[in-house]
Amino acid sequence: MTSAYKLMFGILGNITALSFLFSPTKTFWRILRVKKVGDFSCDPYVTASLNGLLWVVYGSPAVKLQVLVLTINSTGAAFELLYIAIYCIYAPRERRMRVAKIFGVGMLGYTLATSLFLGLDRNHEHRKLFFGVLSGLFCTVMYAAPLTIMMMVIKTKSVEYMPFLLSLFVFLNATVWFAYAIIPEMDIFIAVPNGLGMLLGGGQLILYGIYFKSTPRMQHIAPQEKLAAITVSNQPKDWTSEVIREGTKEGVQDGSAKESKGGAQGQEQTQRKITGPEDV
Repeated sequence: MTSAYKLMFGILGNITALSFLFSPTKTFWRILRVKKVGDFSCDPYVTASLNGLLWVVYGSPAVKLQVLVLTINSTGAAFELLYIAIYCIYAPRERRMRVAKIFGVGMLGYTLATSLFLGLDRNHEHRKLFFGVLSGLFCTVMYAAPLTIMMMVIKTKSVEYMPFLLSLFVFLNATVWFAYAIIPEMDIFIAVPNGLGMLLGGGQLILYGIYFKSTPRMQHIAPQEKLAAITVSNQPKDWTSEVIREGTKEGVQDGSAKESKGGAQGQEQTQRKITGPEDV
């Protein structure tokens, strides 16, 4: 019975994790449309890709085969690599080179650690400890990343930069994987980071409920643009600021045009009052 529950939570974890992975797609679709990345940061996706690759090793037969851990993290790593590729295509050269350097150093460390440890240590318990600690640390960093956004919400009393769906998927994903990790016996390397993620995700939802009504509504942004603007993993403010600037600029231009038109009409009416109607 416990194995059936573990399988159920593993399948649910794959579903919630896929929802979490799909959450940035509208942002990257906007990058593809406008062919620029603005002030958007790719660092969270580099971290997420390395995190996924570490969990792939942890769930592989080289450590201890966990099919559901292996499948979702293989898919997640592929998604993150795709996001990084899209970013590098449209990013300015300096920022593209920066991402390439960070990703290159990370991949070099990953390759060396994986090949050396798997090659030198045949003990599966040692492997589980080594890759479990590394994977747990990366996962904890990812779940802790929204702490800066949560502090911004408390400071500004606005959830403008903390999308509800993203917070919900973080909470659901962490909760399901925490349940998976404690059945039938605890896997501490999966349980600890996802337990923290569950608490942080729940905290985000609580903050959303507290400050939703006090959040000012974004102006000059279509609904799909607004969602794309705020669905950024680590630094959502930059995209939002850019869209707001564009919208404000358009609004100012429209207002100036209307003002000029109104001014011209007013001058014409004043001229007619002074000169009187034209002779026929």
